[in-house]
Amino acid sequence: MKIDDIDRVGNRIKDIRKKKSLTITELSKYTGLSVGYLSNIERNQTSPTLRNLATICNALDISMSDIITESADERIVVRKEDWVVREYPEYQQTINFIDFGNANGEFQLVLMQPGKTQKVSEGVHPYPEMGMVLKGELTVIIDGTEYVLHEGDSIRIKPHNFHTMRNHGKEVCESLWYIRHSATREG
Repeated sequence: MKIDDIDRVGNRIKDIRKKKSLTITELSKYTGLSVGYLSNIERNQTSPTLRNLATICNALDISMSDIITESADERIVVRKEDWVVREYPEYQQTINFIDFGNANGEFQLVLMQPGKTQKVSEGVHPYPEMGMVLKGELTVIIDGTEYVLHEGDSIRIKPHNFHTMRNHGKEVCESLWYIRHSATREG
């Protein structure tokens, strides 16, 4: 981001929020800032205060420099300590986000407890996903068709396909997903 683009901080926040698969409502919950205020920031209708920008960055688990520079988009190595880890207790699921930047996509290492189901928030993603089961068993239902995956099996989910994932096995399921957001930039 060039200094001339400083008035587009909202676009950058929105891009990062979407890459982390957070809804604006979830970001509002994590920050304590209203959905309307966050929406105005993302549409560049208002500029956040430094305090609110720090709050947003903390909720997104990024630094302020990630918002105002493109250096995060050119990552060659992502160290384990730089992974963004999110817990989803309602699904007994942990997702480790390994982000190489906008044009390079990200990996998600997903750990799902036995007997749990995860429905994708809002039903669909505007980007394709490719996943591989590393350990355990994972059932993926895409638009009503059920696929049972075992260790080493892979699957591709097209953009905008409603999908649900279940761990019917007796052990934690580990799966690795590749997501490339840049192909489907939305305003």
